[in-house]
Amino acid sequence: MSTTDAAANAAPSTSSPAAPRPTAPPAAPPDGLNDKDARPAPQASSPHGPLGTALAQLAGAVDMLGLSSGTHEMLATPRREVHVAVPLRKDDGTSMLFKGYRVQHNVSRGPGKGGLRYHPSVDIEEVRALAMWMTWKCAIVDLPYGGAKGGVSIDPRDHSERELERVTRRYTSEIKPMIGPERDIMAPDMGTSEQTMAWVMDTYSVSEGYTIPGVVTGKPLTVGGSLGRATATSRGSSTRRRPRSARPASTSPERPSPSRASARWARTPPRSSRTRAPSWSP
Repeated sequence: MSTTDAAANAAPSTSSPAAPRPTAPPAAPPDGLNDKDARPAPQASSPHGPLGTALAQLAGAVDMLGLSSGTHEMLATPRREVHVAVPLRKDDGTSMLFKGYRVQHNVSRGPGKGGLRYHPSVDIEEVRALAMWMTWKCAIVDLPYGGAKGGVSIDPRDHSERELERVTRRYTSEIKPMIGPERDIMAPDMGTSEQTMAWVMDTYSVSEGYTIPGVVTGKPLTVGGSLGRATATSRGSSTRRRPRSARPASTSPERPSPSRASARWARTPPRSSRTRAPSWSP
């Protein structure tokens, strides 16, 4: 053996492999969850927005009525909704694009019923909430309609009447497969008027080939509108029933004391029992 080989065998090795670094153990999922359940939950609607308010009201009603979780999920989910793009060529030749929505929350009791709103803050969550509230309102008063709502994110104060007409007609043509007297009936709402409903009615009727007034409510009287419709909402909100404390006290647990009008009619005999002189003599 040579001197070089002996020295090589006697010298310790200085190129030994490095020891592996310890790795941190994977984070354990929360108690009661496995790896599949530990995924991030989908983002929910804001609890302070209109949809959050509507869903909270629904949850309280479901709990009070003892409804099943399947019924709760069905009532919390819109039946159908559509998002449309509404382009506009302005009077000065420039172009703009607005977002439009139509939501049918529930149509089990009949065709959808709900307004068309023009406001810059309109979004899909607001329209979903308004459609849900329309379902409750129609059901509470036993009207054979479902709940629906629509809107366009536009400020009508910034546009001329001709521009608003173009927006309305384009929006109507985009959602036409969803609306109709037997499907979904629109009405005026914030930022819209009876003139807006006339444009919707005309656009829908032209595409069908004949006049269809029932596609909207709140239209002008000249095309079949209802007298008093423009002030019906404000008149209804200002009309209040007398509080129970202001009503006349009952004389007995079974029968309340009659009012002056009812007492007067109680003393008056029926018309059929009154003695009337003949209008002619033989």
